[in-house]
Amino acid sequence: MSASDLAPFVAAVIEDGIAAELQRKNEEQKRKIDALESTIQKHESERLLVQITGRHGRPIYGERSLKEGRGITDWLGLDILWLPDIDNEDDAVICPFDERSITQLEIRVGGMLILPRFLQQLNVITNFDYEEHEDEDDLDKLVYLNHVAFSSLGLGLDPDDDCPINRLTGRIGPITVRHYKALCNFPEGAGISISDFFEHNVLRFPRTAAAGAQPRRKMTLTVQAIEFHKKNISGCISLMKQLGIRTLPE
Repeated sequence: MSASDLAPFVAAVIEDGIAAELQRKNEEQKRKIDALESTIQKHESERLLVQITGRHGRPIYGERSLKEGRGITDWLGLDILWLPDIDNEDDAVICPFDERSITQLEIRVGGMLILPRFLQQLNVITNFDYEEHEDEDDLDKLVYLNHVAFSSLGLGLDPDDDCPINRLTGRIGPITVRHYKALCNFPEGAGISISDFFEHNVLRFPRTAAAGAQPRRKMTLTVQAIEFHKKNISGCISLMKQLGIRTLPE
């Protein structure tokens, strides 16, 4: 067989080798692109992650993504708030609620601390329900206060207020009906400060004759909603727009 007879076979082998090499390089390039896209998506997810933590970021009591949320208006109808979907019975965000915790609890977005000691800043209950347990006769029955809104004193009166959170809503308890009724003695509509909760001992067990003391009841705060000011998470809002997420109120 002459060289000219072998030429087509040699050309075919070379062509197959080139095709195989191109396929290998394409697959390698695809793996690199997939890895890069995965890294970008992970970075985007981390930037949009809301965390409720203890001091210095530990422990993490719960986390949610800003992507799972919606734009809402304030009481003036202005488009300035973002409400992530936090309330989830299967994966509740539950924090300790006591005098120590109000100096410890923090809110982070994208790993950055945006509101330290948030219960010292959002320190007024503005929507206490004076009818929630008013019909309960058993004063020692344990109950929870549902959809309690924590706000900052004077919130909304200063347009230049830099607090990144408009309001945090949660479920707190347990407390006894007796303690609940003690809270009802506060003027309706005036708001109840967290310090008043502790000062009036409404979060404690009744005095026991044997111990002669008032041991603390282990209360918890289940976070149900956090209203962010859009201006304070503007980078996250811009990122969500780039991802095609609607950021305007419905």
